[in-house]
Amino acid sequence: MASTSHASEFFQVRNENQFARAVPLPVLLPGAPAAGQLDFGARLELSSEFASLAAGDEQLLADGEIVTLGLSVSGRYSENSHWSVRLPVRYQGGGFMDDIITDWHDAFGLPQGGRDTAPSDRYRFAYARDGELVRNVTNTGARLGDMEIAWHYEPASGWLFGAHLQLPTGDEKQLAGGGAWGGAVWVTRSGQIGRLGGFLSAGASANERGDVLPEQQHRVTPFAGAGLRLRVFDWATAVTQVYVHRAPFKDSEIETLARDSVQLSVGAVFRPTDSTRLHLLFQEDLGVYASPDFSMQAALYW
Repeated sequence: MASTSHASEFFQVRNENQFARAVPLPVLLPGAPAAGQLDFGARLELSSEFASLAAGDEQLLADGEIVTLGLSVSGRYSENSHWSVRLPVRYQGGGFMDDIITDWHDAFGLPQGGRDTAPSDRYRFAYARDGELVRNVTNTGARLGDMEIAWHYEPASGWLFGAHLQLPTGDEKQLAGGGAWGGAVWVTRSGQIGRLGGFLSAGASANERGDVLPEQQHRVTPFAGAGLRLRVFDWATAVTQVYVHRAPFKDSEIETLARDSVQLSVGAVFRPTDSTRLHLLFQEDLGVYASPDFSMQAALYW
């Protein structure tokens, strides 16, 4: 189907905020393999988070860098449907990008949000409420994330229905996973005119109450996405995408927990061979504090 080949030229992204892992957010428009073939993927993503916020009786500190290696495999179930399995491995630590991001913000006159006065290369994610330290994560290290299994059905060219199951294989106490079973369903409409293509998606996720901030967690989270791509050359495509979703938590005035997320992804997809795609992109947090304030990703699919 036409939608299958075009889907492989969009980014496989979503919000990688540490606290947002409580929500089973899916990849909206994944690439699909040809009949009789398996498609493998390796995604390397570097995300930097910093927020030092206080509101009423709440305080939150989010400071750290996370390197994610996401491994995936997908195959065709039938002519109109395909499946995928994903497993992320994360290294959570202080990183090295604090000074680089501070200089970047200075160069373009962007607000620092307190990053320039915070200790460099620190790793700590903490949340306090009513004088009680509800969550305090300081241990660095490599950890498994939550495994994802997805099924996608293409009833007609340009249409995709998706279903996503998230398994609690990550350590929620270290914010490597959500700590609960969850799933999502969504619909995507895509199209192309000449070298220009695009898509619109909308859906909702639902989950058990996890262990990240269980008393404040939303059980249902609507989400949506949109993307545009321009085939610049036969081997290179420029891509811009937006992913939005409702705030993961309620009963909070802290933006990281209670603000809806709007994440912008900009980059390119290269095709060194007919069966290989290289994705290079960066992401910005348009919602401010609701997703990592800076992310870079390189992904190879074959």
